[in-house]
Amino acid sequence: MKHKRYADRLVGYDNSAPTAKYTLLLLAVAVVTFIHFTYVQAMEIPTPEQVQSDHAAFEARLEAQKREANRQVFLTDLKGCESTHDDHAVGDGGDSIGGYQVQKETLEDWLNRKVSYDEYYSIVTNDARIRPLVYDAYFERGESWRWKICTKKLTANRTWEF
Repeated sequence: MKHKRYADRLVGYDNSAPTAKYTLLLLAVAVVTFIHFTYVQAMEIPTPEQVQSDHAAFEARLEAQKREANRQVFLTDLKGCESTHDDHAVGDGGDSIGGYQVQKETLEDWLNRKVSYDEYYSIVTNDARIRPLVYDAYFERGESWRWKICTKKLTANRTWEF
């Protein structure tokens, strides 16, 4: 044979040697095995405790999301009960205004400052501005008594999980 292939020369392939035909195969297997074990060792395989901890954290996040969704639905229902979703509703002889029927003194209490009537009206008639204040009052500070009639109606036939 006048010319040997480069790969044959690299691994010492010789047609007359009985094991030479398997040299390339063994080299390929060795390379694949090395790459496989290097990849497996580089991967971080979680322990059963880590898997259980991750599962518990996932379940806790899921429960928190469910509670938050229930709270948002409840606030929407509360607004429907108080004003039939009318952001400009007026009740209590003009003392309560907006979708959640908030009085000026109540808003001032929540904001910890006096407000003009124009500012009061602009806040209580804007759902994006009043809803976070109602959320905080109802769920964080436990002021559900401010909406006692609608709270009673909304909780009469349904158990809310928040």
